[in-house]
Amino acid sequence: MNYLVSIIIPVYKVEAYIERCVASIMRQTFHEAPIECILVDDCSPDNSIAIAQDMINSYHGNIDFKILRNDKNSGVAATRNNGLNHATGKYIFFLDSDDDLKENCMQVLLEAAAEHPDADMIMANNFYKKQNKPYINYTGPAVMNTDQLLKAFYWEKIPIVVWNSLIKRELIVKNNLSFRPGLMHEDNLWAMKLYPCVKKFVYVPQITLIYEDTPASFMNDVALQAPKILPHEIVIMEEFLNSFNESHAVGYTIYITSFLIRMLDVSKLCNEDLRNKVKKLRGKLIKHSLKHGRLVLACFELWTYDPLNKLFKYRFFRHHFEKVKKATYAIASLFNPIHAIFNKTHQ
Repeated sequence: MNYLVSIIIPVYKVEAYIERCVASIMRQTFHEAPIECILVDDCSPDNSIAIAQDMINSYHGNIDFKILRNDKNSGVAATRNNGLNHATGKYIFFLDSDDDLKENCMQVLLEAAAEHPDADMIMANNFYKKQNKPYINYTGPAVMNTDQLLKAFYWEKIPIVVWNSLIKRELIVKNNLSFRPGLMHEDNLWAMKLYPCVKKFVYVPQITLIYEDTPASFMNDVALQAPKILPHEIVIMEEFLNSFNESHAVGYTIYITSFLIRMLDVSKLCNEDLRNKVKKLRGKLIKHSLKHGRLVLACFELWTYDPLNKLFKYRFFRHHFEKVKKATYAIASLFNPIHAIFNKTHQ
C-alpha cells in the first residue's frame, strides 16, 4: 500500500504511557489517507509492547499498525533509524512513546501539506504539559525558504525537535539523513543536517501534540546527569564546527557561542578532562572567526571566557544578553558583502 504518512515510535520502558500514546493515534479524525504506524521495540524489558499489541489486536480502524524489534537494546537514535528503514510513507512523522497527539493532529498537518504540496517539512506547535504552555513561541512567517528557516533555527525560534512534523521521506533518503546511534540530544545533530536541505518549510501554529516531561527523563536532574550529557554535546559541537555554515556565518556563530556558553556552565559540574574539551571547542571557534577576519564575532565569542562569563550569574545581564546578540548580529552582518568578496577571490 502507498501510505501517505509513516508514524515512527521508539518504545522502551514506557508501560505507564504507551496506552495513552497509541490511543491518541487510534483517535485521529483524519481518515481520508492511508497511514501506517510503526512501533519499534528497543528490547523493552517491561510490558510496553504487550500493552500496545493488545490494543492493536482489538483495533478496527484505518491506521495500519506494525511492530518491529531491534536485535538488541540500541537507544532512541538507532531505533528511529530502524523505523525509517522500514517506512514507506510519503511523509515521516516521529512521535515519542510518552507523548500523545491531539485528535486533529494528522488532519491539521495533512491539510497544510495539501495546501503546500512542495513543502519539504511541516511543523505544528506542541503543548508543554509540565510548564502548562505552548512549546513554541515562534511568530515569524508561516512559510519559509532555506535561508529564513536557518535564521530562525540559529536564533532558536524554531525548536530542535524531530517530533510533531511531517518530513518528506524522499528528502531524508536523498540526503542520507539518519540519527547518530548512541548519541543523546540527537535532535540537535539531526536538525543541523536536515534544515539546510529543506527548501520550503511550513509552520502551523495549532497545538497538535502534548509533550510529556516524564519523571524518568534524564533532563530532570542536570547536576546528576551533566557528566553523562556533556560528552554527547561535545560530539555535536565538534560536528557543528567541522561543518561550519559559511553562508550563514553570523547566525551560525552566534548560535554556537550561545550553545558553548551553556556547555561551559554545565562543565563546572564535570571533571577536568571534560572541561578542557569544551575549552578546546571554544578556542577552535575563536580561531575560525579570526582566520576569516570576523573580528566582531570574535569579540562576541569572548563572552565565553572568564570573567565575562561570570556575568551570567546576574539577572540583569541574562535579561539583556538577547539585545547583545542582536546588536552583534546587526553589526557583523554589515561586513557580509566584504567577506563574500574576500571568500570569492580566495576560492
